Amino acid sequence: MTKLEQYVGQVLDEKYRLERLLGKGGMGAVYLATHLGTERYVALKLIAPQFMRNEEFVERFKREARAAGRLRVR
Repeated sequence: MTKLEQYVGQVLDEKYRLERLLGKGGMGAVYLATHLGTERYVALKLIAPQFMRNEEFVERFKREARAAGRLRVR
């Protein structure tokens, strides 16, 4: 089990249960997660801990999240 896989099964913010690791990169990891309120699957990207202190990076991460949230599947 990798360090990132140890988070599988954990619940974040009392809203999301991490189901499995989908992918990883130098800046974070993406998990398949279940939204506990709706029981729908979502992709959840988590920022790597070493970038949490970099305000510029965190802002860029938030902009990316907002842009991804506006996408719709047809």
